Amino acid sequence: AEAEAEAEAEAAPIALGEAPEQPEPIEDTLTWEEVSGNVTIKYPQDGDEVFGSAVAVQVGLTTNCVNVTRFEQKFNHSDICISLDDAPFSCWPIFKISKFPLFTSVAPGEHKLVAKLVDPLDFETLLENGAGLSTFTVTPRNDTADTTDEEAEEDEERKSEEDEDEDE
Repeated sequence: AEAEAEAEAEAAPIALGEAPEQPEPIEDTLTWEEVSGNVTIKYPQDGDEVFGSAVAVQVGLTTNCVNVTRFEQKFNHSDICISLDDAPFSCWPIFKISKFPLFTSVAPGEHKLVAKLVDPLDFETLLENGAGLSTFTVTPRNDTADTTDEEAEEDEERKSEEDEDEDE
């Protein structure tokens, strides 16, 4: 049973943008210092090809805690930050995001995306595994028109539906 709990703890997802559900109290054997997690870029993933000039970013976060409430307590005042092509990071509070960033007018070609969890006071990276990284390619939809805002929203909705399907 302990091995099963450890396996579940390794992949315990946290939904960004909302406080984690309050589960039944589970005893966690990790010390406060051992509570950690991992930031990943769910979309666009490394090697993806994105069609159009709008990129709807999705970030994932997992924790090593059996009881995700401990992770929330430790990192509640932290920020998720994203940078596209080494631009300055854009940041927001980890549990207060309602929509992920949408980069528009992204030029065709290869791009690099970095996501990390930081302390908002000193911008220090908080997780041992550092940052989520993704290199992806943007391809225009056609030669005469780029993605419209409506198409970008449709793409973002489609990605959200895919995530919901994965969670079920």
